[in-house]
Amino acid sequence: KAKLRRVLLSRASSATGLSPIGLSLAAPAQEYSAAGTAVISTIAPGSLAAKSGVQPGDFLHEVNGVPVESYQQASQLLRSSEGKIELKISSHALPAGWSMHVNADGEPCYTNKVEKLRSHVHPFAASSSYDLSALAMALPSAE
Repeated sequence: KAKLRRVLLSRASSATGLSPIGLSLAAPAQEYSAAGTAVISTIAPGSLAAKSGVQPGDFLHEVNGVPVESYQQASQLLRSSEGKIELKISSHALPAGWSMHVNADGEPCYTNKVEKLRSHVHPFAASSSYDLSALAMALPSAE
C-alpha cells in the first residue's frame, strides 16, 4: 500500500468567488480502483495544485480530514473549501507500458506504444483506460 502524504493548499477568495485549485478528478480505471476512489487526472500548469507538488495520477484520500468515498464527493469537498485546504494523497508509478512527457504547452502527455494509445489524462483515470475512450487517441502507425 502506498504511503499517504499531506499537502496543504491556501486558497484565496474574492468578490468573484474562490480561486481555482487547478486539478481535475476522475474515478480510477477499474484495474486501479484498489488504490483509491478518486484519482487526480490533470493538473493545470502554474496552479495551486501544481505549486504544491500534487501530480496527475495521485490518489486523493482525504479533504480537510473527511475521507473520500467517490470522486464526485471529493470534487464537492474541494469546490466548497476555502482558506487552508489539507489533502491526503498517495502517489504510484505509471502503469506498465506507459510513459509521460511534457508537451510544448507544458501539459503532460501519456503514451503507451504497445497498446498504441496516447492521452492527456493520466492512465489511472477511468476516462483514459486502455479502451480507446473519448480522451485517448490512437497513435499514428509507423507503416
